[in-house]
Amino acid sequence: VRPFIDSAFRKAALALVQWKWFDRFILVCIVINSVLLAVQQHRAPPSNPVNKVCSVIDAILTWVFIMECGLKVLAMGLILDSKTYLRDPWNILDFVVVISAVVEMIPAIPLASFGFLRLFRVLRPLRSLNAVPEMKALVNTTISAVPKLSNVAALGLFIGLVFAIIGVTLMPGVFYRQCRATPMPVLTDGCWHWDFSDGAAGLCGGEYDCGDVGGYCFGHEVEQGDLKPRFPDGMLGPLQGGPPWCEGSAPFKLNPETDFVHFDHVFGALLLIFQCMTMEGWTDLMYYVQDAKNLYLAWVYFLVLIVTTSFFLLNVALAVVDEARDDFEAAEEAKAEEAARDDTETEKGGADQLRKPSATIEWPSEKPMWLDIPLTRKAKALADNDIFANFITLIITGNVVTMMMDTYPPIVS
Repeated sequence: VRPFIDSAFRKAALALVQWKWFDRFILVCIVINSVLLAVQQHRAPPSNPVNKVCSVIDAILTWVFIMECGLKVLAMGLILDSKTYLRDPWNILDFVVVISAVVEMIPAIPLASFGFLRLFRVLRPLRSLNAVPEMKALVNTTISAVPKLSNVAALGLFIGLVFAIIGVTLMPGVFYRQCRATPMPVLTDGCWHWDFSDGAAGLCGGEYDCGDVGGYCFGHEVEQGDLKPRFPDGMLGPLQGGPPWCEGSAPFKLNPETDFVHFDHVFGALLLIFQCMTMEGWTDLMYYVQDAKNLYLAWVYFLVLIVTTSFFLLNVALAVVDEARDDFEAAEEAKAEEAARDDTETEKGGADQLRKPSATIEWPSEKPMWLDIPLTRKAKALADNDIFANFITLIITGNVVTMMMDTYPPIVS
């Protein structure tokens, strides 16, 4: 084995795979293969001109990848040593893709039985991660941050449950509230008939008043208070065992999206909170709650929800990823220093070289003032005073409030 390790052929293979233009050539091949996967007509027959060209080029690229894998195995070794080819997880991905391509090329294997192997072709664009060190480091950082992000996910679930419980407690069934034409339903042909008010703009019970259109606001049968439907002569409603609703008279949710996002139970509330976290359509939900419940409750609930989830949790997640990136870079630097130290010790025959401690530099604890005169010292003392800093903060706050009071068009006294 030793003569092969020291052979000129292996040294040439090692020099080739470490050549920067070799990696660039392989990266170009990966890009071409990715383009072929995108333009291939999967519904067209193999005789299609585009598919014919893709098939020919794909075969050439497959042989290129096979030769690349073979050269790296010859140059680095397969798996036994710590720095061999398969000891790198990214090389394992390349190896699996190449082996699946080789299996596809064997004529004795029926492709109908092993069609799943063609799925590995989709992994070929991922090989570009191994060819671009910066992208590889970014993906490794993201993967290393996943365990830490689980704590952020648990915090997000806890916050979501808190808001969901608050919503289910304070706003259940608000999306059923609509304007009715009469104060009570009418028993007709053995069912309760109750028309909805014409001209009603949306939900009611909060900021929207059905009196503007001559109607009466009522919600679901299990509603509490004045919004609970009342039946004439003390008769029972459908849920209490009375006659059923006529077609088109039963309480329903006016807005279709609230069939899924609502405060009727915790799971619907969690879905609503998740939608608000994405900041997609959260203002519409806030307006619904304003019309059906209370203006200020909707403001406080949804604004605090957005700030807590979309802003706070997002920044916590980014901070965790940034910390993971710093840890990953520190680990990589430590590995590089250890490898360089091992190489140095090997070149020097293992002799320990002790470095002399560097002289300690004493930096001044505080920069000197630019001009040491009584006036400068008094100005510095005033600038460092807490009362002066709080006064400036108050002035800034007042200025911001003044700008917030601007309206368009301006209010004319």
